[in-house]
Amino acid sequence: LIQSLLHHHYSASSVSVIKDAAALLLVGVHKFLRKIEMLDNHIPPTVMTTEAFVKLGDVFEVSGYASLLEKYLAFLHRTPAIMYLYGKLYLRKADYVNAKVNFDKAASGYVGNLPVPPYTGRPLIRSQDTVYADISAFYVHVADLFDNHKQDLYVIRYCKLALNAFNEMQKSTPEGHARSVQLWKRMFNRGLSSNAFEQAYWAAKSNPDQKIREEGLRCLIIDMIKKQEVESLHRMGFVGVRERIFEKTLESAIEDASLAGLHVAKIVHASYIQSGKYKQAAKVMYENAQRIGRNNTNSTNFFEMATEQAQSYLAAINSLELLTDRNAWFQINSDRVVEVSNPKRRKIDVSLPMEIDPSSARTDLVVIEEIRREYELIMAKLKLGKRIGAAAGPMNVKQVIATCTEYQEYETAATIAKAFNQDMTDIFRSITYKCMLISEFGTPQKDRSYDWIYSNQWASLLDGTEVTRAWGFLQYFIDEYDRIDQTEGRYRNAVLEVILTSKQNTKIPPWLSNFYKKYNPKDYVRLLLEHGYLLEAASFMIEYFAMAEDYPTSTPWMPYTTIDMILGAAKEYIEENGRSNEERDLIRNLIENLQNQLNRYLPNQEQ
Repeated sequence: LIQSLLHHHYSASSVSVIKDAAALLLVGVHKFLRKIEMLDNHIPPTVMTTEAFVKLGDVFEVSGYASLLEKYLAFLHRTPAIMYLYGKLYLRKADYVNAKVNFDKAASGYVGNLPVPPYTGRPLIRSQDTVYADISAFYVHVADLFDNHKQDLYVIRYCKLALNAFNEMQKSTPEGHARSVQLWKRMFNRGLSSNAFEQAYWAAKSNPDQKIREEGLRCLIIDMIKKQEVESLHRMGFVGVRERIFEKTLESAIEDASLAGLHVAKIVHASYIQSGKYKQAAKVMYENAQRIGRNNTNSTNFFEMATEQAQSYLAAINSLELLTDRNAWFQINSDRVVEVSNPKRRKIDVSLPMEIDPSSARTDLVVIEEIRREYELIMAKLKLGKRIGAAAGPMNVKQVIATCTEYQEYETAATIAKAFNQDMTDIFRSITYKCMLISEFGTPQKDRSYDWIYSNQWASLLDGTEVTRAWGFLQYFIDEYDRIDQTEGRYRNAVLEVILTSKQNTKIPPWLSNFYKKYNPKDYVRLLLEHGYLLEAASFMIEYFAMAEDYPTSTPWMPYTTIDMILGAAKEYIEENGRSNEERDLIRNLIENLQNQLNRYLPNQEQ
């Protein structure tokens, strides 16, 4: 090193540098003697750091002699100028921690009145042959150095230091204002590129230029959405600009095609929930579900999109449930498609508040019950999708009910039918037919499997044999969906007709006949006679009169015309050819019992 300094970088004929060279040579000799242990272990004399030495070190650094520079700097006092060169040396070695340490020490050269060259205190910085005159500019320069190495966090650090060193008087000048704007903008950009979102947010919020500040916040929101930094986004708060910047940016992002698949609606929903704006939260998720439904035409992603649609409906429901029943609604454009007409769907027990714009002809109200219906429908499609794939996607309500019935998903079919006010006759007919098959064959055969019992939750929870479970499930369905005050027993009629029209001679369940005995004996007898069940009709009338005799205070139905029909049918039955004597005797006995019951009943009524 000494030889290189003397012969290659110093001119022997130059009188001005002989003293400097001699000093370097002295230090070098001391180090050499110490190395070979011929000199006591003491601190060797070091060379005074002159401007010439600093410039020479700068030549080494710029020329790329990193190894030579490191050895050279060891001879010199650790002045701020030398610490600056050490900082650049460590930057070349990608040792950014030590680079920072030395640059921070070099900054001390701008504190107080230090000696000027030749005893240079401040770093000599090559920048168009000028020297930075204040510490703020020095920090900007160091930020530039780290920027060249793509060390964003260090760039942010030194930009902060530059701003902190910038006094208020300087900031108040046009030049100072411009520098502040650029420094904050630079910190924002580096924070964004390095995913230091908190620092980017802080930098954007602090920028004195309002236009740049608001644009920065918008860019930050979109960038965090793209990088799916949802939790961090909500933690920031956006105090003072939440509604004007944050929420509006999120709302516009929902329609941004470049952000498709990033669940922007969920982010907007979470923001509204956080702000207590539950109606807006529900509206966002409802519209998102509707949008997914319109776009879900690709069979390859049916399940993914249908699942997201269901989640969106559920989020909308949960949001409205945070409000009172009176307020569980929101307003949207009325150009939506409602699949099944329901004249009651817009009748809600609320007084419309002033926030509804009466002059708007393209608005509509969505109530929580309507969203629940849509949610049940998409869940039914997902269940069917496991059987028929994406073909379930475009189905309308009637098709969903029919397909669920075909695959014995009776609970799902009934849920959809009830939600959309659809007829359930086919559902009850199918269940009855399945019950009859199990009763007849007893063991599973082709198309007579017991699987449907276990795929319907209520049936699977019942005790007993499969036959008992099947009929118990039908009874549960009857009690749940065929309430006399709502359906007038039409589904029981459907069940009875299936039993009566079959060729399996299935016995009518007692719970079904008891219902007719109590509520609708006339239709029961009529159906029995229409389908040739004379014995059952006569037996039923005998039981009916016995019940009427036991409870004389009631006003029973008096089926005189029906009795005449039974008697006429009995006469024809007895006179038909091919009847055995046992069959004729059985009918005669039943008719005789019926006449006796009637004869006992009529005098009691006259009294």
